[in-house]
Amino acid sequence: MELPVQPCIATVSLSGDLQQKMTAAAAAGFEAIELIEQDLLASGLNVTSVRQLAADLGIEIAAFQPCRDIEGMPEPHRKAVFDRVARQLDIAASLGARMLLVCSAVSPVALADQGRAAADLAALADLTQARGLKVGYEALSWGTHVASHSSAWQIVQRADHPALGLVLDSFHSLVLDIPTDDIPAIPGDRIFLVQIADAPRLQMEIIRLSRHHRRLPGLGDLDLTRFIAAVEATGYAGPLSVEVFSDELRATEPVATARDAMLSFAGLRARQAPQRLGTKRIALPETFRTRRPVEAALRSLPSDRLRSLGVRLSIDQAQGSVRMMLDPQPDLAINGSRPAVEEVPLRGLFHKAGISGVDHLLVQGPPGASRRAKLGLSAALRLGWRDLPDLPDPDGPIHLSRLDTEAIRFLMATPATERADAHLPAEQQDSLDADLLCLATADILAASEALVDAGHKLLPVPQAHLDVSGAQLGLSDLLMAKLAAAEVFLDADDNGWFQQVFLARPFDGTVISVAQRCGSYAGYGLGNAAIWLSHRRRLDQNRR
Repeated sequence: MELPVQPCIATVSLSGDLQQKMTAAAAAGFEAIELIEQDLLASGLNVTSVRQLAADLGIEIAAFQPCRDIEGMPEPHRKAVFDRVARQLDIAASLGARMLLVCSAVSPVALADQGRAAADLAALADLTQARGLKVGYEALSWGTHVASHSSAWQIVQRADHPALGLVLDSFHSLVLDIPTDDIPAIPGDRIFLVQIADAPRLQMEIIRLSRHHRRLPGLGDLDLTRFIAAVEATGYAGPLSVEVFSDELRATEPVATARDAMLSFAGLRARQAPQRLGTKRIALPETFRTRRPVEAALRSLPSDRLRSLGVRLSIDQAQGSVRMMLDPQPDLAINGSRPAVEEVPLRGLFHKAGISGVDHLLVQGPPGASRRAKLGLSAALRLGWRDLPDLPDPDGPIHLSRLDTEAIRFLMATPATERADAHLPAEQQDSLDADLLCLATADILAASEALVDAGHKLLPVPQAHLDVSGAQLGLSDLLMAKLAAAEVFLDADDNGWFQQVFLARPFDGTVISVAQRCGSYAGYGLGNAAIWLSHRRRLDQNRR
């Protein structure tokens, strides 16, 4: 059975005022919104104006939220709660909203009594039904007594009211690693709303992670494919809403965020089996409306510079995969270091240095550009992303993630500074640059010798780096002396170690490295990143 998708987005996912949020959502192709009460209050608009705006834009208000601390409240709190809810219901009805969304109680005085909670929600459902509305009940992962969709469903079942249904939120279920095996047993018509959001696996309070660090679907570590498959099995036929509380997105223009959110739908759809997520067309940005989605996704990558280096991204459209190939042009040359040598041909040099291909490629861009490229690649390749440790850049940390595949080692770096791309011209806000091209060899000592013989100066290895790395790996003094003479940097993980040399002079801003993997090393030489980043920064400062 297919899951009919009505693209929906919560206004909290977007920056700007309410009119800007709604306009951006509609322009991106969203058919419905979840209206956050705070956005309405801050808008300066009356409910009639908002309802008319929604009608003019052609979008529905799927839910008005949040309604808090309803169920299980003792007197005199209960009376005050229902007085407040009555006013919220009147607003929701005037807006033309389908539903009032109720979050599980977080009040410390809430009673741990499922029967009482069910009775309270049934009473609330009576009030909503009288106004032509429904009420959706959502479990917050930090709820006082109800913190899982399983517990929330038990209460909804116990209340047994036609105007009361369940709200499923991927964040709250997956961040706690709650099994989703029970979701398919829930009748689809008892689910009133499904919210989707991704998130990284960070060690922090869940409420802080939820309210500040959620991500668009496909950019985090949560298993959204499993969650959506479970929802699909219920026969659910309602809105699928992007609800992303994110400091980063709040610092991004709403039109760009709405467009990226819609693109994340395409990625989520692509990662499902072809029959999943239904057949309803999801509107995509023009760039991605193509019969060759992989190539379209790669348009924003630094292809000119990579072609200059002889790097090609080979596309297998049938398999939806990409390979990195190395094929230097016959006349390709980069600056050498000897006074008498202005340029050093690379084609023959790569052969002499035993270069077998690309080990990994690290691309960096402003937050908006990198986010769009990641979402585009996810949609095109049916792959997600995995976080790596931040790069220790001298100007501040850089967030790093890798494409979730063993076929190629493709890394995306994004400056952590808020609004890092706000001051850039529009054309630069969409540009990406290749920061590091690491080439592969089976003999790092021979490669180092060939590079030096060809006139290249290598980045010197700090003695302290060799002393610490050599001691950690237990290398002999003889081998350490050879590595030091060849300017070889070292890195290691639990499965092996990494030997790496760097050309002291970047190629048009791209640092060139050659590396040899030993054992089953699975990393990217990130232990050496601070050194080459600082070196490149000094070169940039000297050129100013």
